[in-house]
Amino acid sequence: MRKQQLVNMRNHPLVFFDIETTGIIPEQHEIIELAYVVADQHTLRILKEKSLQVQVKHLETADPFALSIIQYEKRDWSDAMPLRQALAQFLEDANDGLLIGQNISFDWAFLRRALSSEGLEDTLHYHRLDIMSMAFLVLHDVPELKKFSLKELTTYFHVPLNKEHEALSDAHATLAVYKKLREMTPKSTS
Repeated sequence: MRKQQLVNMRNHPLVFFDIETTGIIPEQHEIIELAYVVADQHTLRILKEKSLQVQVKHLETADPFALSIIQYEKRDWSDAMPLRQALAQFLEDANDGLLIGQNISFDWAFLRRALSSEGLEDTLHYHRLDIMSMAFLVLHDVPELKKFSLKELTTYFHVPLNKEHEALSDAHATLAVYKKLREMTPKSTS
């Protein structure tokens, strides 16, 4: 299966995803929310979307600043599920999808560690795309863009970022920015 993935990226769905965590260290902190929007690669039509809240096992090790960013105290976590269940749902819905995220290295480090700790096989496409890197390539000489953060990019492109640091809102914003960047990229004539 992996060999086939490496040969052809063109027929896989795109999975715009975002996670929220209890801190920035994958070995210490936990995924608290995982959201994704699965879209057709060619039309960008949304095929599926979901937001999954995850039960935190060690709230005592959470970084208070991270919890304040995601407004942990103000949100209802009664529907939170075990990490394994959330990951299994994500893998089922995103099966063989090409992951796209904002600063994907951060999210991928947590996701990879979580899959390993839960003994789940990574069935996602081998390749991943980072919106931040794509934006830098296309917009590197735009003076008002300093960090190429999701907030900066949504402001620049005038696309909604309804609830910053709420995973599903961020996943939708990532898709919207991707659309704008794709419109700016020259089409191949071959």
